[in-house]
Amino acid sequence: MDSLNVEARKGFFSKSLTELLRPYVHGEEIELSQVEIPTGRFMLDISIADTNGNTTDGTYRLEVARR
Repeated sequence: MDSLNVEARKGFFSKSLTELLRPYVHGEEIELSQVEIPTGRFMLDISIADTNGNTTDGTYRLEVARR
């Protein structure tokens, strides 16, 4: 998990979430509860490498609706 990189994008703006998520990394999992996320559509770019240095990248769409 040392190679984990998470970046959130919305429009022209982007912000790294990697250091914010580090305290929630437990072994091979990220465990969060009661997280507040602003409403809207976001893109999450996530990359991580294995012990051999092989990198996997993925982009995910996150839609947060008002309650």
